[in-house]
Amino acid sequence: HPCAAQVGGHTPLPNRPPEELGTLETSYGKFYLNFCDDPDFVVPSDDVGKRLARIAVDVDRWLDGGQKTLVHGDFKSGNIFVEQHTRATYAIDWQWTGWGVAAHDVIYFFATSASDDFLANYQTALWMYHFAFVSELDPGLRHSRPWPYHETHRMFKLATLDFMRWAFASRFPNETPKNMRKRN
Repeated sequence: HPCAAQVGGHTPLPNRPPEELGTLETSYGKFYLNFCDDPDFVVPSDDVGKRLARIAVDVDRWLDGGQKTLVHGDFKSGNIFVEQHTRATYAIDWQWTGWGVAAHDVIYFFATSASDDFLANYQTALWMYHFAFVSELDPGLRHSRPWPYHETHRMFKLATLDFMRWAFASRFPNETPKNMRKRN
């Protein structure tokens, strides 16, 4: 339908180049070789690319079946500004905005902007996000379409797999430990 909104975010498969899935195993292999001997990094096993490629279409389908909301699509600290005196919060860079599951924004923020200390207890942060989000819904909508935490957590796990697939296929293949240390 010409008026249908696009899927939000740059990690969902509809927004990725069609050849990306076919290159995932090779892309991950390159990443793995760059990091596997570095003692400072815990690198997943060498078959992660193959496993992510095998389930990517199913993960995308499961995410597409989740409750939709408007997602920013590039929700990271560089796109969020807080006014010092009023604490008002503003988001910029809306080019990836569209309909999707909120978990896409949550995992993108966690993976790009949250500290390791914060992520050590990610489930508390996810619960706080879920509670704040649901409490902002109109009471009639909350009653007619419940949004249980276990579903938010399930969508978060799926969005994490989706993010990993994107990161290993597109973001990290040319990454090296030396370059990563320079940015930290």
